[in-house]
Amino acid sequence: MKKYGKAGLLIFTLVIPALIFTFLRYFASNHYDLPYFNPVLDQKGNVVIAGSDTVFKALPEIHFPGRSNSANSKQPLRGNITVINYIPADCGDSCQLVLEQLKRIYALRTHIEGLKLISIAEQPADSLDKSVTREIGWPILTGSAEEVAHVTETDLQMKANLPGKKNIPLFSKLVLIDRKGYTRGYYNGTLPEEIDRLMAELKILNFEEKERLKH
Repeated sequence: MKKYGKAGLLIFTLVIPALIFTFLRYFASNHYDLPYFNPVLDQKGNVVIAGSDTVFKALPEIHFPGRSNSANSKQPLRGNITVINYIPADCGDSCQLVLEQLKRIYALRTHIEGLKLISIAEQPADSLDKSVTREIGWPILTGSAEEVAHVTETDLQMKANLPGKKNIPLFSKLVLIDRKGYTRGYYNGTLPEEIDRLMAELKILNFEEKERLKH
């Protein structure tokens, strides 16, 4: 029975995101565009417009300059599809659930070229529970409390409330960054349906990139 249960879980994990992607790709008005987030603001707080298009912030990298001598201080974003999360020093049950869900995303690397995950934490990294980080295969970038706050709140806008959405705790929020460094989505990492949506939208970004390279 355990074998059948594991097989069923594997099929569910692989098939559901694929069905969501297929629906979005072929039935949602034959087109599905992921939104862009975090527009550039001028000195008066107004959204910057170029021609008729909104200008959005693009991040080339995640960098904690205060730890420039550390291998865990910088990760490039451009050229990759990146999912980012924050790990608090006290990573409780909900936080650990997010990390378990992220392992599903991490497994997509064999299907999505250039997919990477980045976790952000306040230094020192050794203050994190080893049972939480032991099985993580992706990098954990660490910075001072001020640096982490700047990246999560200013660069990634992880504390901003989305219109029509419930507020998501910082440790639960996942951010999707495309290959050009633009923010393309926010997700609640504690909800399986949100992870399914993220998996589907990762595949959409990957599909768009393949289509772009054809032309």
